[in-house]
Amino acid sequence: MPTANRVHYAWIICFACSLLLFCTSGLSVNAFSIFLPYILQLNGYTNAQVSFLVTLRNLAALLALLFVSRYYRFFTIRNGVTAAGFLLSAGFIVYGFASRYAAYCAASFFVGIGYGLGTIVPVAILLHRWFNEKYALAFGICGASTGLSTLGIPSLLSSCIARFGLSATFLGEAAVIAVLICICWILLRESPECMGCTAYGAAAANRKKCPAKTPRTLRKEQWLLLIPMVLAVGAVTNVAYSNLSVLASGEGFDTRVISLMLTFTGVCIMLSKYLYGFLSSRLPVHICNWIFFVFLVSGLGLTPYIKGSMILLFTATGLFSLGLGMTATGLTIWAKELSGEYQFERTNQIFQLLYSAGSLLFSPLPGLLADRSGGSYVPCYIVFLLCALFFFSVIQLELHRCRETSRRRLRQSAVPQFASGRGK
Repeated sequence: MPTANRVHYAWIICFACSLLLFCTSGLSVNAFSIFLPYILQLNGYTNAQVSFLVTLRNLAALLALLFVSRYYRFFTIRNGVTAAGFLLSAGFIVYGFASRYAAYCAASFFVGIGYGLGTIVPVAILLHRWFNEKYALAFGICGASTGLSTLGIPSLLSSCIARFGLSATFLGEAAVIAVLICICWILLRESPECMGCTAYGAAAANRKKCPAKTPRTLRKEQWLLLIPMVLAVGAVTNVAYSNLSVLASGEGFDTRVISLMLTFTGVCIMLSKYLYGFLSSRLPVHICNWIFFVFLVSGLGLTPYIKGSMILLFTATGLFSLGLGMTATGLTIWAKELSGEYQFERTNQIFQLLYSAGSLLFSPLPGLLADRSGGSYVPCYIVFLLCALFFFSVIQLELHRCRETSRRRLRQSAVPQFASGRGK
C-alpha cells in the first residue's frame, strides 16, 4: 500500500473526517445561528420560541450521545456516519418546507440526532484506528474544520436568503450536506486492515513506554463542584456563542454586519483552539487558563456597551471568541490533568455528557430573558459572565489541589525508608 512516494491513506481518512465534522458540526450547528434572526422576523415567533429550537436540538443531541455506543455496535462507522449525515440533510429539508412551528421543532430534532451521532465519537474511533502516531495532529486538523463553517459561510447564507428566500436556502444547504456526506462515504474505510495496510506510524508501537504514573481518583466531593462547573462551561461555550447573532440583532445591527461578525468570530475561535493546544503543551494548564480567561471575561464584560458601535461589537465578540479556545478544547485537557491516565476516558466521557447537558439546560435562558427585557439579550450575557467566573474558579481550585497532591506524593516517594526502630 503506502510507499515513500504515496500519501498514507490515514490522511485521506483525516480529510474525510474533517469533511464530516464540517457538515455535522460546522454547517448544521455553528453556521445555523445566521438563520435565527430570519426565523424570528419572518414567522413572527417570540424569542423564547426561537431559543426553544436550539434547546430541542441540544436535547436531541444529548439523547443521541447517550446511545451512540450502541448505535455504532449495530452499524459500521462508515454506514453510521452516513446515516447521521442524511438525517441532518432531512432536517434541513423539513426546515425548507416548514410553515408551522411544529415543523421547525421536528427539523431541529432531526438535526440534533444527526449531530449527536455524527461528530466527535465516530471521528475519535476512526482516527484511533488509523493513527499510531500524529493522532493529536490529525484530531486537531479535524477539529479546526468546524471553524471553517464561519469563514464566509454566514455571509454566503445571508446573501442566498436575500436573493432566493429562507426556504430555498435551507433546501440548498440540505443538498450540499447530502453531497458532502456521499463523498465521506466514498472515502471512509473502517480500519487499515480493510485496505490491506497498517496504521500510520505503526512502527512506533514498539517504542519504549514511559514509566506508569501514580493513578489519581476523583472523589465524590470533587464531583459536587465539577458537575456544575462543566454545566456552566456548556452554557458559556455553546449557548452564548449560538446567540451572538440575535444579541447583535437586538442591539440594532443589520444582517450584513452580523454575517461579518460571525466570520470574524470564527477566525478568532480557530486561532484560539490552536493557541490553547499549543500553549498547554508548553506551559502549565492553569497558566494557560488565566490567559484565555482574561479574553473571555473581557469580551463578556463589554457586551452591555455594544449598542450602536461596530468597534465595540467586534471587540467584544472577538475577545469572547478568543477565550473560547479554553472552553472548547480545555475539557479534555482538564479531564486528563484531574484524573490521570487511568480514569481519563471515563472522566472525559462524563465531561462531554455534562457539557451537552449544560447546553440543553441553559439554551432557553436567552429567549426568556430577552422577552422580559424588551428584546435585549444583554442581561443573559451578564449571566454568562457570572457562569465564566464560577467555572474558572472551580477548575483553578481543582487543578491547584491536583498539583499539591502530586507534590506531596513526590516528596513522600523521595523520603528515605528507614527501619522503624527494630533491630535485625
